[in-house]
Amino acid sequence: IATLTFKSATLEDEALYTCVATNALGSVSSSAELQVDEKPEISAPESTTPVAETALIVPIGQEAKLDARVTGSPKPEVEWFKDGKVVEDAGRFLYVEDEEPEVFSLVIDDVQPEDAGKYKCIAFNEKGEVEAEANLSIKEETETAPEKVEPTADVGVKEELTAPEFMDKERGPIEGHAPKLIAEMRPMQIIEGEDAVMTCEVTGKPEPSVEWLKDDKPLPRDQRLTPMYNGEVATLKLQKAILEDEALYTCTASNSLGSVSSSAELQVDEKGVVPISPEPVSPPDIITPLGEIEVQEGEDARFDVRVKGSPQPEIQWYKGTTEIFDEDRFEIVEEAEDNLYSLIIVNTELTDSGKYKVVATNEVGRETSRGELTVTEELQNSRIKMVFDGETCSLTIRDATLDDEGVYKVTLTNEYGTASSTCRVLVN
Repeated sequence: IATLTFKSATLEDEALYTCVATNALGSVSSSAELQVDEKPEISAPESTTPVAETALIVPIGQEAKLDARVTGSPKPEVEWFKDGKVVEDAGRFLYVEDEEPEVFSLVIDDVQPEDAGKYKCIAFNEKGEVEAEANLSIKEETETAPEKVEPTADVGVKEELTAPEFMDKERGPIEGHAPKLIAEMRPMQIIEGEDAVMTCEVTGKPEPSVEWLKDDKPLPRDQRLTPMYNGEVATLKLQKAILEDEALYTCTASNSLGSVSSSAELQVDEKGVVPISPEPVSPPDIITPLGEIEVQEGEDARFDVRVKGSPQPEIQWYKGTTEIFDEDRFEIVEEAEDNLYSLIIVNTELTDSGKYKVVATNEVGRETSRGELTVTEELQNSRIKMVFDGETCSLTIRDATLDDEGVYKVTLTNEYGTASSTCRVLVN
């Protein structure tokens, strides 16, 4: 056996290599293409201010955007973590890919104090993985512009944020801040004849005035309704509720610097009627994950996954990082009542071999399962079997005979070109 070993291969090593064996009776050769894939890596954005580590300061209520520049082949997948826990692509957190070439972003809408912490971006493909970290700090809003921070490491926000300045014609700048919510209103469910107290925690300087609305209209004059505000908590007390009190209630706090609102539904159930409890909310849970499938070329392949979740999850299928849609030879089947979701590949081809994944998402979470498909080519001779898994091509000859002796050649073709390799099989 003649071998050629590469240590720490580089991109420049990619080429067509030929092995030639010669003796007094002749010579023989075999050629093969070596493909060197680029390992994922994260490069730092340009910087004008050197700092020891990445530190982002974003005002409360603003949008924070963490960027990671990632290269790699195959195209890497990216996951984000906060303080060691996965950040799900849901709610105020949004994964954004390819906003710029090779840039993956985590966008956090309406940042809150609990969003502060250490964030990590991990990029990975089948060749390896890399990571980068950044610290996010949340700054309380003031009447002055927040300090500009120049991120200089692997992850950063390049946008300069400024806060508006409010002026009084006679006294100059107004000190204080616009009203802001400390705690939102929450939906309530009561029975006819019961009392209800709706609350909204809100502060502001100067102290805001509070107005309550019922279905976006001013409250009706009713002795059963008592609004109050103590500078921190606004309350609306309703005595002896009737069915007509069921509505959407809104609390609006306003001062000279701005206003803020919060709304919640009040449900009043008829006395003597058992109320229907709301459906519980739960993130997607993959009960039966994807597995490994092997089919012969031309046969159908089917991936099945069982997923629970409330609300019902949305399902997306991928081959590698490319999303699969219900078209051509691909059929996506959903049997939501049985929590069963399927991907069917009709009349498989050798190029269908590879890694597949399914992503289940609803408003409270995200779950992923991965599988693999291998499509084999069954030649006319049932003793000969060829398998191509997207990376390695192999030919197996069972119960070899003298007739199998000879020179075999494999040819690989894609849109960029063709590569081939030959070998001689001797049967003793």
